[in-house]
Formats: sequence, C-alpha cells, structure tokens
Amino acid sequence: MNHQPDDDPLPAELGFMRNFALPALCITLLSLVLASGFEMLGLLAPANRWLTQTMARGLDLPNELPVWLPWAVKLAMVFGFSLAILTEKSQWKRIIIALTAVFSMVSWLPVMVLAAYRVDLAAPLVSIAWAVFGACIYAARHFPNSNR
Repeated sequence: MNHQPDDDPLPAELGFMRNFALPALCITLLSLVLASGFEMLGLLAPANRWLTQTMARGLDLPNELPVWLPWAVKLAMVFGFSLAILTEKSQWKRIIIALTAVFSMVSWLPVMVLAAYRVDLAAPLVSIAWAVFGACIYAARHFPNSNR
C-alpha cells in the first residue's frame, strides 16, 4: 500500500480534537498540576496573603468558597483560554487573548472581596499564566505560517 503524506487515518471530525482540543487539554492538565504542586508545597501562601491584604484593606472576609469551586472555575477558564489561543491564527491575537485571560483571573479577586468572600488567587494566576504561555508557545511552534 502506497502511503501518501496527506493520508489521514482519522476521520475529519477528529481533526479538531487532534489539532486543538487534545493539546489544550494537555496544557490545562499540566498547568493545574503545576499550580496544585505549588499550593501543596506552600509556595503560594505569601502571595495569597499579600493579594488578600491588598484588596481587603483590613476588611473582615467571613465567607469561604467551597474548596472545589475555585478549581472548577480555574479548570474551565484555563481550558477555554488555551483552546481559544490554539485556534487563533494570528500571533498578536493570541497575545491579546492571553492578556485577557490573566486580566479575567485578576479581576475575580475584587469581586469576591466585595461579596465578602476570601479566595486564594495565587494558584489560579500561576495556572492561567502557565497555560497561556504554553498555548502561545505551542501555537507558534506547531502553526508557524499563520501570522495574518
């Protein structure tokens, strides 16, 4: 059998999955592992204290979010922004999406402080920063001729 380079053993429906969704999922999982590792080691505790003190400015934040909620939001945001970066063809648009992702995560803290919830934001920031960095690098390396 003559194998042509254009032969694709996967159906066309799986092209999106193979080219974009699977790398976005891998980037998401790696960024979550990195953030959870930093959090388990206690490396993010000073950053969390500083962020909370800066935003709360002496206010008492009596409410706590459920443990699973910040991780679920982080998972959705990291996967969504990674997928958006990977599917975008222009490098400058990828950078705009990356900046939007970081800004979206940072803007979460003042909203939670206004609602009197204490939230640790250092791990989500590490996670989203690592994910958008990895997605931009992956997209630039695997889709190099896509600058419009």
